[in-house]
Amino acid sequence: MDITKRGTSEYQHMSQVDIMKKLETSSGGLTTEEANSRIKKWGLNIIEEKKKHPLLGFFKRYWGPMPWLLECAIVLTVILKHYTESVIIFTLLTANAVIGYLQSRNSQKAVELLKRRLARQVGIGDHINLVNDLKGLTSQEQVKLIERSDGFAEVYPEDKYYIVTLLQASGHTVGMTGDGVNDAPALKQAELGTAVSEATDVAKASASIVLTQPGLREIVDAVKISRKTYQRMLTWVLSKITKVVEVIILFTVGFFWLHDVVISLLGMSLLVFANDFATMSIATDNVKSTSSPNKWEIKNITLASLVLGMFFALGDLLIMYIGQNYFKLEFDRLQTLVMLCLVFNSQFRILLVRERRHFWSSTPNKSLILVNILVIVGFSLLGIIGIFMPNLPLNQVLMILGITMAYMICIDFIKYPVFRLFRV
Repeated sequence: MDITKRGTSEYQHMSQVDIMKKLETSSGGLTTEEANSRIKKWGLNIIEEKKKHPLLGFFKRYWGPMPWLLECAIVLTVILKHYTESVIIFTLLTANAVIGYLQSRNSQKAVELLKRRLARQVGIGDHINLVNDLKGLTSQEQVKLIERSDGFAEVYPEDKYYIVTLLQASGHTVGMTGDGVNDAPALKQAELGTAVSEATDVAKASASIVLTQPGLREIVDAVKISRKTYQRMLTWVLSKITKVVEVIILFTVGFFWLHDVVISLLGMSLLVFANDFATMSIATDNVKSTSSPNKWEIKNITLASLVLGMFFALGDLLIMYIGQNYFKLEFDRLQTLVMLCLVFNSQFRILLVRERRHFWSSTPNKSLILVNILVIVGFSLLGIIGIFMPNLPLNQVLMILGITMAYMICIDFIKYPVFRLFRV
């Protein structure tokens, strides 16, 4: 019987004897005959893993806001009888789906690392109290006693659950380690429920992490790896929101300014393709784990990204102004200039938001730097030679590259206090 499905509140105020009676067992456990009888009646206490067909995961890559945008571009180019562009966009869309699918499969390995890494040391102090010491105290006094304690003795299952919920109510992020059925409610409630390698199936099913080797030495490394994963995810979120804000402002202001879309459909498709390379390289970036637990502060992250996105959009509009008034570009070449500006910004933006301090405070991973260089050089050549788009002179492309790089450095001095203000 899975007590986590019945709810922990039913068992929270029951004694151990009453819980055993309700579960129809005893302190000596079940006999072989009783165990076999329960297996026949309820089945094995396991959670079946639902496996999806690989093709379903691949075709999902064609479903979403960005794929819809590219699919609409394909339809429009076919209607306009621009068949070459439609084939190019479809090829880019398919290549993006294949790369994303392969990257998704490889990312599953990161989950396995959380279960196999070992920590160097786990210590237990000597300040041990009895659970009865909590009785008669107010909630605040109970929290203070728990915070000062290294552990509690004579603990019943409901006491474990109560301590976890009490710490969570006071703002703590709680970790819990257990191995038995009676640990399941607390393991389920804790933010980091850890089941040891010899734990029961119920405990493993309720936990967030299952240790694969005896002992507790894996937990600290698992926490460090998970915090590094959070930092990489945060980089992706910051880059994504900043990019969306930048593009919305640029396209809106550009439409009212020039009375037309400031980037071609093919240019937009190429931009999406360039962004994907930089986004995938975030997964291998060098990051440091934080000394305290991480929490998704969606409001603060959004506000910080909004500020950065506005400044990136102002830079794009400045380059549009230079292209129109100083370069004297025709509209189709102005679209090429805007596309190159957005591509350069997408690469520099990753370098900017990957570091919460100034961007030079840590060194990016070699693969991230290599991807940035290849994308910048590749698209610069496309713009100079005029492949898939009207060409621009070499000096103009280099000038735009220099402006976007210098502008990124200027934004970094804005980013640092903004991130500190919003505690990103």
